Amino acid sequence: MIVEAEAADWYEFDQDVTVQRVGFITDDNRTIGCSPDRLVGDEGLLEIKAPLPHTQVEYWISGEVNERFWPQLQGQLYVSQRSWVDIVCWHDVLPKVVMRVEPDERFIQTLDRELRIFNFFIERVMEKIRTTNEVPIPQGSLALKAAFRASLEITP
Repeated sequence: MIVEAEAADWYEFDQDVTVQRVGFITDDNRTIGCSPDRLVGDEGLLEIKAPLPHTQVEYWISGEVNERFWPQLQGQLYVSQRSWVDIVCWHDVLPKVVMRVEPDERFIQTLDRELRIFNFFIERVMEKIRTTNEVPIPQGSLALKAAFRASLEITP
């Protein structure tokens, strides 16, 4: 993405840091992941947004991150275990905005709990699928009803 590359170059120069492209990163168990736009040194992440002009002006005046990005940014901090993420609001004509977001421990604790519940449920579903594949499947329309009933029996 041309805007992303240009914004990352500008950020490196403006903040006097080095950034590194990164793909999809996961936790040690490879059960959750994220894809930040860049890594910043050993401590940070970079997320680049290119909002419409009126939104760019709003960010510039308020200096606050739009709440719709909060789960994404906190999730990236949770997965990467980094100390902060800078969000760059890039516009090729208007002033650029850099806002730093640090981990929100309360949000991250809630996210951790919900992801553990989700992963537990997924493990149960996968186990049910594995055991179902080992059992003969009833013939005819009863197969669909039996599979549906079996799926309802899964409880966290």
